[in-house]
Formats: sequence, structure tokens, C-alpha cells
Amino acid sequence: MKTLQLTNINFNKIVPDFYLSEDSLIFPECKSPKNKILVTSFLNDEKLISEFQKEVNDNYSLILPVLVNYLNHIHKEDYSNIYWERIVGFWLHSIITNYLDKYKRLVLAFEKEPNIKTTSLSFSSFQISLSTKEFLHAIRENDFFHLQQYSVILRDLKPNQLEYTDDVSYSLVQYVKKMDRAQSSRSIKKKIRELFLSILNKGYKSEVAFYVSLFSNKELFTFFWKSRFKYAPIFKDTTVTVKREIDVNLRNQISDFSTKNNFADSILHNSVKYFFPIELLEGYDKISEEATKHINKNIPTSIFTGIGFYWSSQFAVWSAKCAELGTKIYGIQHGGTYGDVEALDVELLERKISDKYITWGWSENENTIPMPASRLINIKKESFIKKNEILWVTTADSRFNYFVGQIVFGNRFLKYFEHQIHLYGSLSKEISKKIKIRLYKDDFGWKLKERFLDSYPNINFSDNSKNFVNEAAQSKLVIIDHLGGTTFLELLTLNIPVIIVANSNLFIHREEASSLYKSLKDVGVVFTSNEEAAMQIPEIINDIEKWMLNKERKKVIDNFKNKFALTDTYATKIWLDFFKNKL
Repeated sequence: MKTLQLTNINFNKIVPDFYLSEDSLIFPECKSPKNKILVTSFLNDEKLISEFQKEVNDNYSLILPVLVNYLNHIHKEDYSNIYWERIVGFWLHSIITNYLDKYKRLVLAFEKEPNIKTTSLSFSSFQISLSTKEFLHAIRENDFFHLQQYSVILRDLKPNQLEYTDDVSYSLVQYVKKMDRAQSSRSIKKKIRELFLSILNKGYKSEVAFYVSLFSNKELFTFFWKSRFKYAPIFKDTTVTVKREIDVNLRNQISDFSTKNNFADSILHNSVKYFFPIELLEGYDKISEEATKHINKNIPTSIFTGIGFYWSSQFAVWSAKCAELGTKIYGIQHGGTYGDVEALDVELLERKISDKYITWGWSENENTIPMPASRLINIKKESFIKKNEILWVTTADSRFNYFVGQIVFGNRFLKYFEHQIHLYGSLSKEISKKIKIRLYKDDFGWKLKERFLDSYPNINFSDNSKNFVNEAAQSKLVIIDHLGGTTFLELLTLNIPVIIVANSNLFIHREEASSLYKSLKDVGVVFTSNEEAAMQIPEIINDIEKWMLNKERKKVIDNFKNKFALTDTYATKIWLDFFKNKL
């Protein structure tokens, strides 16, 4: 029987006959797969992506109320769907997306090669994430964690063609710790700053609370001081510790709950048994008790957060309880793509669980409120002498389809990489010598640098450990090779010369955004043709000041900024007036 490899982890140490899909081959091996990949270019078609998203959301709608009944039963609660959705919604949507993605790939693979056998992780090697945050980081980066899901699906789909490995030890914690260390090194550099943050950390006791709201510490202190300590952030969100202990009997009770749909039930039952975060099941009662202690002392009138509901279990439970008691939840946009590209499911969920949603300038209904962007209020650049260099800014994300939308994700990055190589090849030698490629800070196993060097051995790279804004400010021009990101909005805010050269087939914009991008294209800020961009770049850098001061171009850019990167000289005052008069 022929063999199939599921991810880049090869347990048998032999060359498999087939690989499931592109994420199971690491560069440079992927250059010559010799027709061994069974499922190629998965979810690269606009129509297929839309159909997939609909199927995910249909299953979500089936599963959520049943999961709510289960959680109310085991925790002896009687909360509404929206209460639990605020706590488990991001986990649920992600697990369904990843389950459906793998299931469909496997079905396609067995249609092509019915008799293949494969090896995956034994159930005794499974690890369950502590929190939604840990789960989302693992599903983004950890091949072993994905193998757990493959094992679960194959056990039901093709049990006789699946072999399990001996016990394998791996870590889920490393990915969250890596991110936490990076966060810590940026935000707490001196003991005096720790003291400053501890003084501000009064959110649980405040009238208006902020948690990962993307306001700078300076802004948060201003809110705190001007309100006479009524508006305060939460920095230390966790005041209880949950052990990594699994209650198998508790998890197995999910089998008593049904959606009346066999496929949805298989997702629900397997996901709760093997993937449901410990803090939201075994640890929920302890976290709930702690949240109630805070609430007994104070209930805020409003809570503002960007990613808090999946960043902290304690915050999610506390804020969900507060909302049940009348607290208004204000979601805050925390990056690009929002209001711009066709709405990703994570944006729709953030908006659904918020009473009001604060945007960076755009509005779609009465529940979306445009305000000066919290992330952009205090963004600053230093003064530098311009170098005769062009900074090319790239992006990257997981090799896995951990989310799906009309944007670059997972296997669609292969098309994006093709665009990069073609763009560089379109540039003249004179321009190529001025280019410095700034790679994304995380590689995600793509081997991004090696891919460029494989085609262009003499290409130059910038040091991506250095401050991005300072590097951009020193450059004569910045080229961004993708649409829908935060980087473009930051550079427009700082008035740094920037253009976008992107493959428009990888992105779908909303109606209003489409017209604004067309205007940017008309004035030579956005290019969807590599050849046209290659022709225009020499003219742009020949007199960059003239290019920047062009009245028509400035007007178009200002219109775009007002919709997607709204800032104001009096942004702090505008926000304080909002807190005082609109809450």
C-alpha cells in the first residue's frame, strides 16, 4: 500500500509516495514534488472560498447552541448563547474551520488514491491547550497539533488506513511563551515602568475599563488622570492559576448532546474531547468564581477591547458576566483589513459579540463607530537623512489554513510568493540595486529568505530586528507587496512615501473600499501590474518630493486615510469627549 505524509513531520523516515498538500513539504523540497502532492492549490478560487466560509458558518450555527447547553449543564449555569459566545466563540470558529479544511483535503486525497495509508499522532500523545490564546497560537504554527486533528478525523474516515506512532512528546507552550517574551521585551524595559503600569492597573475597579485596546500607555495614563481615575486599563488580567489537568469524564459527557446532524456532531464531540481549552472547561468554575469577586466589588459601565476575548480566559469570563449585568462592550479595531477587504469571519465575530464596534474611520451601520485609530494616535517617526534606498516590505503567516477568507492565507501564500519573484524580476538592474527586502519577523516554516535567494542570489535584505518605522523613514520609497495590511495605514499616517504593488486576484475589497483603491490606482499609489510599477518607480524616486506634493494624489490619500486610518491632532480630547458624552 502506498504511503501519504500529512504534514512536514515524517515519522517513518522514508520518502512517502504522496504528500497531502503544500504545507506538508518544506522549501526547497517543494520545488520538485514530481506530482506527489494530492491536493494542490486548495481553496484558491473565490467561489470555493465563499462556499467554504458558508459551510463553516452553517456548522457554527448548528454547534453553538448545543455547546451552550453542554456548558450550562456541566457548570450548572443558565447563560445565553451570547454569553458563551464571548467566551468560546473564537475557539469554536477556529476549530470548525480547521476541522473542515482537513476533512475536505483528506476526502480529495482518498478520491485520487483510495488505497493509501498514512501515519499520524497517537491519541496518548495528544495535548490540550490551556487557553484559547494558546490554542490559536498552536493551530497557527504547530505541526504536531495539526496531526492531532488529522488523527481524530482519520479515525472516523479511514480507520483501516491509519497507523499511529509511538508516544511523541511536544510542547504547546513554546509558541505562546515566544510571543509573550517578545511582548515583554517591548513593553517592560525598566522597573520604574513596571511601577507605572501597576499604578494604572485599576481596570477591574474602574467605571470604564480597557484591555488590549491598543491605546499607548501615554494615552491610557491621560484617560486615567483626566477622568479622576474612573477610566483605567487592565494590565494584569490573570489573578488565578489553572492546572493542566484533564477531566475525561467531564469531556465525554459531550456525547450526550447532539445537533441532529452527524457531521456537525463529529466536529462537536471530537473537538470538546480533544481540543477544548482547559481554562474554559476544567478551570471555568475557578475563573468564574474569581470574576464574580471582582464584580461584587465593581461593575464597569463600559469595557473596551480589541482582542481581549481570546487573549485571556479570565477577561473573557469577567467581561461576559459584566455584559449580562448591563455593561456595554465596545470592540475596537486592532489592525488593517477591517472595513477594507471582504469581511473575515473573525471581524464579524468581534462585531457580533460587541454592543458597539469602534473603527478606524469606516462605518457600515449604527453599531460601527468611526473614531481616531487607537493604534495610530501616538505613532511617531524620528528625523533621518534619507538614504538612496527603497524598502520593500513583505508579509507572512501560517502555512496552514487556520483561517479562510478573500485574502492571502495558508496555501494561497504560494501565489503571493510567485508575485514577489515576478515583481523583482520586472525591476531594472538600477532599481534592484536600491532595493532592500524587509522580511516578516516570523518565518512560519516558509523559509522566506531562501525562496528569494533561490531566484536572485544577490538580493539585499534589511535587518528586520530594527525598528520598522525608523527604517521606513530613512528610505526614499517604501514598496508594500500586498493589500489590506496595517503597514500601509501606518506609513500613510506618518506621511512616508509608499506605494503598493500587489496581486489583486488574492484580495476582494468591499464596495466603498474598491472605489477608494481605484482612486489610489489612478494617482499611482497602488499598482496591480508589476510591469507598470517597474516603469513608474524610477520616475517616482527621481523627484520624490514632487510626487508627494502632487495635489490630486494628496487629496486621494487623505480621503483614504479618513476612512481607514483616521487620526486627529485632538484625538485624545475626542476620545475623552466620547467617554463622557456617548457611553
